[in-house]
Amino acid sequence: MTLRFLGNWVLLLVSLTLSGYSVIPCHARTKEESRRVQAERVKQAIEKFSRSQRAIVRITLYDKSYHEGYVREVEEQEFVLVNSKTGVEVPVGYDEVKQLKAKDFVSGEELSVPKEMPSILRAAKQIANRSAGEGKSTDDAGKSFLSKPAIIILVVLAVGAILIGVELKKS
Repeated sequence: MTLRFLGNWVLLLVSLTLSGYSVIPCHARTKEESRRVQAERVKQAIEKFSRSQRAIVRITLYDKSYHEGYVREVEEQEFVLVNSKTGVEVPVGYDEVKQLKAKDFVSGEELSVPKEMPSILRAAKQIANRSAGEGKSTDDAGKSFLSKPAIIILVVLAVGAILIGVELKKS
């Protein structure tokens, strides 16, 4: 009785493992589309926090430089960030901002672009992007994630597990 139960569990695990490697269709944005959407979100955040010198804005640019200060001017394509300690003004284009964190010390309001999510959701998103072949068309999504040798190994393991399950059922 126990061996039959174990064989069924092996078969179930192998089936679930193999089904987990299927390609999940998704809408993949191009890099340009992603940056455009990001720029719009940054622009909305800057407009919201540009009304107060008590709001501190921290930005990381795509060139990996970091700036912190308050927003002095807001224009159509860029804004001017003033370092509150040194007074240095830095013009920044909305499309140059990779990450933004802002906090208004008067109202206590905080904002982050892109929005921070709990670590479990961040991990799930990374796994989903990896399995869907992030940045690639959905037709090519599974090719980089699962190669032919990996499929052969999985099939051999599955057949072996099935044979073990069959042998366990016989005894």
